Amino acid sequence: MPILFLCVLFFILPSIMGIGYSFTNWRADSDVLEFIGFKNFTRIFQDRTILLAIKNTFIYTVFTVIGKNIAGLVLATFLNVQFKSKNILRGIFYLPSILSTVAIGVVFTSVLHPTGPLNNMLGSIGLSFLQQNWLDNRDIVMYSIGGVAVWMMAGYHMTIYLAGYQSIPNDYYEAAKIDGANAVQRFFRISVPMLRPSFNMNIMLSH
Repeated sequence: MPILFLCVLFFILPSIMGIGYSFTNWRADSDVLEFIGFKNFTRIFQDRTILLAIKNTFIYTVFTVIGKNIAGLVLATFLNVQFKSKNILRGIFYLPSILSTVAIGVVFTSVLHPTGPLNNMLGSIGLSFLQQNWLDNRDIVMYSIGGVAVWMMAGYHMTIYLAGYQSIPNDYYEAAKIDGANAVQRFFRISVPMLRPSFNMNIMLSH
């Protein structure tokens, strides 16, 4: 009951109030609350700036959800095998997810600068044609920001996939090896179906 009370007080009630305010014209510095019906919703679909914001949010969400899950699954698959430094690598890949978002933003603002380390590295290895204004070019800036988000959270999603891997009995893989299944077949025929709960959780947490 205490948890239900807190949920109603801080989540459900504010949501209901927000829906109610969306049908009004109200300023925070005014006591006048004017009911205007669906005018606010109509304005959303007429304002190009708001439509652009919705479009960019959609692109960012799709890109990061797919990117985080693919990167996390690849890392988990690689680090699920037995070798000496796997625990150290797990910690290294997980570390970005616990760093300050502000600190990461400051660092990558410098990294992605036109004269920053990324473009300098591309130029030094003969890939100068890949150099970009990563944060100034409107065609790629959303993917630049999304790439940073994927880098930051891939390790977090990796841990969930690793937990899913631990729940798969090794007998399945041994039986598949006896039947002649290669690594790719074992991945798609055993790992992917058995990791379905991990997929569901990661997709929910990726938004």
